[in-house]
Amino acid sequence: MGREGVVAGSGGALALPRAVAPIETERLRLRVVNARDVDAIHAVQSREDVCRYLPFAPRSRDEIAEKVAVWAAGGVLAADGDLAMLAIERREDDVVVGHIHVVLSSVENATATVGWALHPDFAGQGYASEAARALLRELFGRVGLHRVFAWVRPENLASAALCRRLGMRIEAEREHFGWLRGDWRNLQVWAVLDREFAAAEAGAPAPAGRDFVRDVPYGAESSDAPDPALPAEFPGIRTERLQLRLLTADDVDAVHGYQSREDVCRYLLFEPRTRDEVAAKLAEHAAHTTLASRGDYWQLAVERTGDGAVIGDLYFALAEPGSAAAEIGWTFHPDAHGQGFATEAAAALLDFAFDTLRLHRVAAEFDPRNERSIALCRRLGMVEEAHYLEDLWFKGAWADTGQYASLRVE
Repeated sequence: MGREGVVAGSGGALALPRAVAPIETERLRLRVVNARDVDAIHAVQSREDVCRYLPFAPRSRDEIAEKVAVWAAGGVLAADGDLAMLAIERREDDVVVGHIHVVLSSVENATATVGWALHPDFAGQGYASEAARALLRELFGRVGLHRVFAWVRPENLASAALCRRLGMRIEAEREHFGWLRGDWRNLQVWAVLDREFAAAEAGAPAPAGRDFVRDVPYGAESSDAPDPALPAEFPGIRTERLQLRLLTADDVDAVHGYQSREDVCRYLLFEPRTRDEVAAKLAEHAAHTTLASRGDYWQLAVERTGDGAVIGDLYFALAEPGSAAAEIGWTFHPDAHGQGFATEAAAALLDFAFDTLRLHRVAAEFDPRNERSIALCRRLGMVEEAHYLEDLWFKGAWADTGQYASLRVE
């Protein structure tokens, strides 16, 4: 299990760099925002009823002017993180009714995220659907993307309905995903593949989304603001049968013993490694001893106390320090399977994350075909939150990603 490593290969033949606008529809024009749009965008982003669904508080005109200056200089998709912010302009009178944006999330995985906001005065007239559909035609057509997704607040029923009209389906329901403006926010991920969008354009009904059912609602016992105990050094954890510690150069042979195996690497993001490759990775891990900022991680040896053998390793990384969120992963030698070692090690690390580090949320991502990891997540009390369809170009083919998570209150 685990997401440590890099993806080899490429899943898409993208036409990059690409300016995604201007785009014209029957009633609308999508174009990169410019200085003349400040007042129109401020009229949208200054409203509390609009921003309740956005990841920021209502903005002042000066704040909007600064943003527009940055957005106006962009609009070309070429590399991960590139943003095109487009005004939605009515062609008949050049009135800007809202805005829509696209972020190139991953060139490697041919994926982008989209989002939109309309002034309430123009809601209910089909403008959002017309604009979003035109943008997706551009992204799947000329740009050549494989997958487009959107973040939607569960209570934003208008955006959820728009996603359905675009042929999107729910891939994730992520609870307490972020702390924003004094409250924990829940988010849905809606997504559509190129072939699904083409089917929707041809009149096929949108596919049904997944239903991620929880026995115990997230957040039922907690509304506390995040207060993680960071920065943190790993102190070592001892359980009944195991010792968790940072990996060192002395562990090369033990780690190579399982990372060199095809059956172990089947669901990992790398091919079987040589001893030299393992040594280089452990040297890289040795520099990561402190959790403080996003992306900081620990790579931990799981050592059996009875004989001192390293039987596997755990990965633990900060995902969003501001929301006290982290990610966990694991890899074990097949000889250690079926003896409860993975459960014992991961449970101890989760207890440490929640009780000592005061983290709020820990998630695990893995290939959904990895039945052992699914079973382990369930034994740990983690709950399924997501199944991302064909979101990863993995060893020469499209692959899915599953996600389970736990909260501190659970």
